[in-house]
Amino acid sequence: MTTVRNFIATLFFVIFANIFLTACSFYADFFMINTTDKDVVEVIKFQRTIDEYSKDNLSIQLKYSDSILVINDKTQTLMTKKLDYKQVDKKIISIILPPKSTVLVGGSINRPISADSIKFIQNNLAKDYSINDIYKKTNKSGGLFPPFHITYVIK
Repeated sequence: MTTVRNFIATLFFVIFANIFLTACSFYADFFMINTTDKDVVEVIKFQRTIDEYSKDNLSIQLKYSDSILVINDKTQTLMTKKLDYKQVDKKIISIILPPKSTVLVGGSINRPISADSIKFIQNNLAKDYSINDIYKKTNKSGGLFPPFHITYVIK
């Protein structure tokens, strides 16, 4: 009985390791939650031009809700509105995040968002962050399989 149990455990480990360690890609949604009582301006500098995302059928979704939502697999279904963005140049957009809102910025493969940096302008103060700095401050959720959910909370 112990031999059978060890064999099953070993087999499960080998299958699990092969699935998750063989350069598989994952999709991650990227959400922003503005918990403040004021608009927050978000300026995103992407790695590629906005036009390139359109050509690859990737989108800057910007779905949102006028409330702070719990992030899970059903969150997108609760987001019935869409924010507009202003294109600053070929790689940079500006978004106004409404107070007490949840915004789906988009998604990407193997990282929370295909951006180089994000700047927040709040109460006339600007703060620049690299995407790695943002990622360190995010909440990650989801199960064993994609989609995963990456959430940055603005306080």
